[in-house]
Amino acid sequence: MLEHVQGMGRTPSFTTRKILYLCLKNMARLEAKYDPPFLQDALQHYAEALEIDDTDCIVWYDMGCISFQLHQYVGYLIRFIHFSHHRRRFALARMLFERAFCIDSTFWPLVYKLASTLYILQGLPAIPFACFLTRCR
Repeated sequence: MLEHVQGMGRTPSFTTRKILYLCLKNMARLEAKYDPPFLQDALQHYAEALEIDDTDCIVWYDMGCISFQLHQYVGYLIRFIHFSHHRRRFALARMLFERAFCIDSTFWPLVYKLASTLYILQGLPAIPFACFLTRCR
């Protein structure tokens, strides 16, 4: 959408960018409620919103939750194929949760999801979780 406005030779105003950001965020949130058929679309719209403003911890968190949910759903379908895929499937969720954590480390639902994802990935072998949490500060 921004490309369309910029293609017309105009720079979108702050208000236009904010409205577009909120529309993309709301559309993604609605799509995320409909489970697998629309989860990929929700991720796409969140990604487009992040191109406009990447400072919103909640958008990163929501994307991580969708990624986590998608991977759990896919995991139920392919769990017997190959175990090593299990770890790779959660890598995107981990990256998204870590990015959100770097923006706001006090958002407790995020901390819980990040800890769960790291536990699944065995990303905390011998170091205390508190040491990991201070990494972004």
